[in-house]
Amino acid sequence: MTDFMQKYELTWPNGDLKYDVTCGMGDGTFLDAVGIKALPNDVKHPISTSYRSNDGSNYCKITCKPGTMIHVPKYAKTADGLSANVICEAKGKKSVWKPSNKQVRCYGCRAPPGTVLSDCKSKGKKSTLCTAKCANGKPGEWRTRCAKKKGKYLWDALADKAISECS
Repeated sequence: MTDFMQKYELTWPNGDLKYDVTCGMGDGTFLDAVGIKALPNDVKHPISTSYRSNDGSNYCKITCKPGTMIHVPKYAKTADGLSANVICEAKGKKSVWKPSNKQVRCYGCRAPPGTVLSDCKSKGKKSTLCTAKCANGKPGEWRTRCAKKKGKYLWDALADKAISECS
């Protein structure tokens, strides 16, 4: 199989995941992105079909990473409103991702370098407030905001402090 994550534009160019991904394998098992990447080349995933089962066994659930806000068509939204159900449908000779990568987007900021984000609260597509902690375990906790400024999403000054403290 081609690299599933890159084929469906689920990763940044450096390989970092844009989304948290969980997929049903059609046999009652579910895999996250790491499990999907580890599949043998002859295993296709997700199942190419237009049939959606209610138990999620033939589609993937994608959730935006902390620090970002999701934009997704209403028909694909999950009950929590923070993630989307997507399926790979057979169309002609190839399969297509539905909803497309252009319909499911994560707006906002990636985690500041050296930090992990948690407890994020978003206000639409305009801003999100998160707690940043050092990925390496150094002490410290910063409540930082990612907001849209002049067409770009940027962290406030507390993110700069977290980056310097965590390095």
